[in-house]
Amino acid sequence: MAITYTGRGNRILTIALPDPTQATLMVVTNRGTDGNVTVYELDDQLHEADLAVNTIGQDTGTVLVNKQGKGTTLMKIDGAGTWTITPRSVSTARHFSSVITGKTEDDVVVHTGPAGIFNFSNKGSDSNVTIYSYDQDGNSDLLVNEIGAVTTQTAIHDGPQVLEINGTGTYAIAVTPA
Repeated sequence: MAITYTGRGNRILTIALPDPTQATLMVVTNRGTDGNVTVYELDDQLHEADLAVNTIGQDTGTVLVNKQGKGTTLMKIDGAGTWTITPRSVSTARHFSSVITGKTEDDVVVHTGPAGIFNFSNKGSDSNVTIYSYDQDGNSDLLVNEIGAVTTQTAIHDGPQVLEINGTGTYAIAVTPA
């Protein structure tokens, strides 16, 4: 059962991860402000280790935290609005082997198919769109780093690969054999 944390403004939050040895999804909702909202993972020395969320205004998105499975449990939230954070197991993400569509307001999906040609298109955006792929050991590849509406191709490794998609607009992914 997922635990939801709710707060307002700046806070250091200790969260319970579903499995501290695995990457974790984090559903983040921000309400009531037009200002910038950031969420950082903090390391054991309380240094900002990884920027998980950086958005302006009201937003809901799913991001990936604890990517290396090191048990990160401290989050630093900076923002004026009311927010909620719900950690979830990566197993709850949408899985696909060849085709998936969605909205890029921060999304995490899992590619379960074989290696292939990664075909990506994004519409309705004038902002930066990135997709990072993570294997089971937390190793990452930058698959997409584009600005605006785009259609592009790259290679993707055998699944499972956790894909963290950041940007705005709607996207389509099709993985085809090489």
